[in-house]
Amino acid sequence: MTDSYAATWRQTFASTVGVEDALTELSCEAARALEVGPAATARMHNLVAISTDTASHAAVDRVLAAMAEVHPSRLVRVRLDPAAPDGVQAQASVRCHVEGDLRCPIVYETVEIATGGNAGRHLAEIVAPVLEADLPVVLWWTGHPPFGDPAFEELLPLVDRLLLDSAALGSTGLRALADVLPTSPPVVDLAWGRLRPWRETIAAAFDHPPLDSAIREVRAVEIDVAGASVEGRLLAGWLAVKLGWQVARPLAGGRVGRGAFVRSGAVIPLVLAKEDGPAAIRRLAIEAGGYHLALTARGDWADVRLARDDLLLSEQRLPLVIPDDATLVSRALMRGGRDRDWEAAMSVTAILVSP
Repeated sequence: MTDSYAATWRQTFASTVGVEDALTELSCEAARALEVGPAATARMHNLVAISTDTASHAAVDRVLAAMAEVHPSRLVRVRLDPAAPDGVQAQASVRCHVEGDLRCPIVYETVEIATGGNAGRHLAEIVAPVLEADLPVVLWWTGHPPFGDPAFEELLPLVDRLLLDSAALGSTGLRALADVLPTSPPVVDLAWGRLRPWRETIAAAFDHPPLDSAIREVRAVEIDVAGASVEGRLLAGWLAVKLGWQVARPLAGGRVGRGAFVRSGAVIPLVLAKEDGPAAIRRLAIEAGGYHLALTARGDWADVRLARDDLLLSEQRLPLVIPDDATLVSRALMRGGRDRDWEAAMSVTAILVSP
């Protein structure tokens, strides 16, 4: 048998100071209603999710709903609306779940905060009172984090990890992100997570003959992307880091961007071609040691072709499953420390997009 009980406390405050006591009272209320023992609170992290517009509000809510029971956290959901009247509204809620005959309720906590007008300039003061002190704090800022803004900078000392999606950043945002990396908390990038299947497939291709001996003889790289091109740039940055390339010429051009890397005096042209459609990498082609390797995305698969001159040497289809955002955020909550590979790739990416 499975019983569930949800209790919601609804009261508007001009601050968030009273929320902690309200969560405790609600947990007790849920346990009394189910006539069970003390409730166990499901907390692995403080997850502070901040969104700034209607589209991102809805997208974040979908992700959080999908992962709530996978990585239970004290969820602090913040909606910023500078156009709304000045003020803060806070609402605390608990969902109490009992599984089978154990009769031991598990409580999932949520604090929803809406800020209007200038209240959003004081995020640290608003968020700090509702954080569980003994748990790590993960800040997920959707869209373009306001690097350098005092409200954002004051929030960072409370944070153990910063979660963002570099795919939402333009060239200026990518350069700003690279600039703050030395002093920021460890960063987890959703775009980097989406690239993991591509990185693994490319690495596997060069781990076996004949490409294992050609890895240091790359002569050209072409990447085809749809929608925003950040992930294509980041993939190029990763290749540069792994193969010891330096940026010789930043990307320039419209739908077909051209740039170049250099290694030991040899120039390696880079072409980044953009087309319409949902953001994704469509194709990667590498010329190396006389071989031509092409990986083309086909849904959840990649067609991998290896040729030399006009001779097709091999053709195979490999899995290429791009994780959804709920999976990526769940993985981010389990990470610890800095991702040096990503930081190095992002630093190269920022140079690639320099004016």
